[in-house]
Amino acid sequence: MPAVKFILCFWVLLAGFSCKKSSSDTSEIRMALLKGPSAIAFSNLLDSVYSVQGKRFEATLYDNPAKVQALMMQKKVDVAVLPVSMAANLYNKDFKYFFLACPVWGNLFWISTTANSAGRYKSVCLFGQGTTPDILLKYLQATAALSAVSDYISDYTFSSPQDLLQAILSKQITDIILPEPFVSLALKKDTNLFVRYDLAKEFNPLGFVQTAVVVNSKIKQDKNLLRAIDSLLTFSVKVSNPENPQTELRLIRHKLLPSGVDPKVMYDRCRIEYKSVGLIRSQVDSLLYIFFRYNPKFIGGKLPDDEFYVSGNFL
Repeated sequence: MPAVKFILCFWVLLAGFSCKKSSSDTSEIRMALLKGPSAIAFSNLLDSVYSVQGKRFEATLYDNPAKVQALMMQKKVDVAVLPVSMAANLYNKDFKYFFLACPVWGNLFWISTTANSAGRYKSVCLFGQGTTPDILLKYLQATAALSAVSDYISDYTFSSPQDLLQAILSKQITDIILPEPFVSLALKKDTNLFVRYDLAKEFNPLGFVQTAVVVNSKIKQDKNLLRAIDSLLTFSVKVSNPENPQTELRLIRHKLLPSGVDPKVMYDRCRIEYKSVGLIRSQVDSLLYIFFRYNPKFIGGKLPDDEFYVSGNFL
């Protein structure tokens, strides 16, 4: 283990950032994280203050995507981790944040109950009409992937994952689409529930580009700073895994891990893997094209242009 720690520290130093706490920095880089898989991916950043090229790097956790969007519009955030659709939408509305990487590769699951549902109307409940769960489900139902359930009607009665979870646990409904960590929580609370379909896997065995790390124009234009931030984020994902004994404690402290849920199972379901956009541009384009076909307004009415993407040559 000491040798491993030495190698990690050496690698960190080469990457151009330090994990020492700094109180003398006069400037900072502000990162916004949403509760859920993206915060799980970068959980190491929540309890550590890093310095990137003399700038204090601070990650803050938020419950509401609207709050992160407001901060971005006010230019109070330098780096944000948010749904790909939201990143494209803001860019198309002239709030210029640029796609750097994807850390989360799809975690949407069709959950069903094994209890007798004879006579029930064939419907699957999900939140957010015209959003990612809805579009992805419709797309898959129209293909061979989910043709067996193409006759299921989408029900938007419930407006949040929390509401869906309570409804299926109270036997009001039999089929729902949920993301993590709600999937792990549902399966723990009711052993009659099971994963009927892994929508990300049905879309592609490697998942889909669900989440984007975006940076402001100042960072995009500074290749050295961009490289250092990319290295820090890569490092953070590597150490924010359940093999690290500190990870579970950190997830519990920040209320990212439901009580009694196995962190490794949840982490695996989140499909966490950091990939720079230069390596995944075609996957991003394919997903955004599907969003555009089904609901153009969801991504701001058009496909983003090439400037949306951080050039792969910054490495």
